[in-house]
Amino acid sequence: MNGSLGLPEKIILLHGLRVNRLVMSYLACSLRRLEFAADTWSFPSFHRTLTENVKLLDARLESEPGHRIAIVAHNYGAVVALRYLQAHPDPRIQRMVLLGAPLTGSTAGMQIQRHGWGRWFAGASGRVWIDGPNVSVPAGVQVGGIAGTGRLGLGRIFARFTAANDGVVLVDETHLPGLADHLIMPVAHSVMLISPAVARQVDHFLRHGAFMR
Repeated sequence: MNGSLGLPEKIILLHGLRVNRLVMSYLACSLRRLEFAADTWSFPSFHRTLTENVKLLDARLESEPGHRIAIVAHNYGAVVALRYLQAHPDPRIQRMVLLGAPLTGSTAGMQIQRHGWGRWFAGASGRVWIDGPNVSVPAGVQVGGIAGTGRLGLGRIFARFTAANDGVVLVDETHLPGLADHLIMPVAHSVMLISPAVARQVDHFLRHGAFMR
């Protein structure tokens, strides 16, 4: 792994579906204690489509003066970030850490949308889980993925899983060709956002382009 990149001047943290920036607060505070400049960002994941949220992220990053930016994204936020970079290659973004991210699709998302209430729950993001995220690792960006096996989350209630999962996302769904590193941890989908062990791994990847082993 290439650890020669300079440390990011700013870290932007993106939340997942149907929540807001507050869920990323613990992780942001942990990174600040480690002397990173970290900002959380809210976007209307429920009311706006993926394309619309990509445009909003573009506007947010256009206002960012830093020359080196890192992104830490959870769940649907990772899809937004990767689709942003597919549409708007940004040389300032050198590293990304994706947490519990359904990069190759969402078994839970597909099963839930068989029901009317499930389509309501997904909101404007619904087509993503039917058509697939259609994301790839951006050229020139070191991307690390963390998957959980805590098996605690809404997906366990509304969907049937037959493979390792974090309660919402299957471990296999967090893999993507071209990842710089991939780590499986014994944490649940939402718990990973308040896990000191996960925070340490995020810190290590942002500094070295690889997770601790």
